[in-house]
Amino acid sequence: MSLIISTAFHVSYIQPRAFVVMGVLASSDVDDDLLYQILVAFKNTLSGSADTDYSTAVEILRCITKVVPATPRNGRYLSQIVWLAIALMEYGHVAFFAEAAALLQASLETLDQQNAFGDQVLSSFFLEARGPLEDTAAQIDEFVGLSFESNFSFTLASIVFRGLRHSQSQVQQTTTELLRTLLRLSARTAPPAYGVPRAERTISPESLGYFLALIPTVPTISTFHAVLQEAGAGSAWLDNSSRSTDSEDTGAARIPLQALGIQENSLALLVATFLGTMLHSATANAEREMLFSLLADMATVYPEIISQTQVSFYCQRSSHS
Repeated sequence: MSLIISTAFHVSYIQPRAFVVMGVLASSDVDDDLLYQILVAFKNTLSGSADTDYSTAVEILRCITKVVPATPRNGRYLSQIVWLAIALMEYGHVAFFAEAAALLQASLETLDQQNAFGDQVLSSFFLEARGPLEDTAAQIDEFVGLSFESNFSFTLASIVFRGLRHSQSQVQQTTTELLRTLLRLSARTAPPAYGVPRAERTISPESLGYFLALIPTVPTISTFHAVLQEAGAGSAWLDNSSRSTDSEDTGAARIPLQALGIQENSLALLVATFLGTMLHSATANAEREMLFSLLADMATVYPEIISQTQVSFYCQRSSHS
């Protein structure tokens, strides 16, 4: 192992392969010092890479993803690695997006196994971990025009969602798995809804962004029901999501507007804007049907808010296409 480590940190034509081997062999007892050295190597490689050659940086990123599950409980860097992954996805370079999504997935699963979230809401954990990186992270947010302070789940979902529109099926699968993990963890750690019958619980704003982003991945009623349950919604909304009493799993599900738990106009505006952006790039008939149906229901309850967004433009353009 020592030979592989020394080879990996020595710049040469075999350095990428050395990091691949390190990721395979380092299956346990990866201390903070080694993880720090790998992160520094990634930083140095990234800053020294030509615009068209990110091969070494990609292999180091894959190595980090492989060693993350072997990091110690309460490690110094694991909670901050989630922001490395988010920053790379914000950057949006095709060479890094899928690897960054896999890194965020591995980091969240490891943190969950280590019980690192405790009693914290998931978004609070993220923002607390961001503290030491705030200056750099804020610069990235400003550059791409995003803000995690307004609504965390919608901001992160908008970043991760790009992977669902990728041409490669593997990227789409990785993105779907990540969104499902974010949905499951955010729903589990969300503040409890006191005084609401369990069957009538709605989706928490902590999870809503991830839930909506997963609409393209639920082409059937049964797959939609599974995601609705993962989002923490009550069983009362399951029956309302079927378009008919037919037991066959055919056709697109209807998303019950009440299940979204929209209580404020600001949240309704976020939902409408997010759905409009999704609709603009949607190609599958089932997805478009689900989005149009939900937006039609929103237009009945929030007509002024729908008119403030570009949703009406997308609907008009679709009707003439």
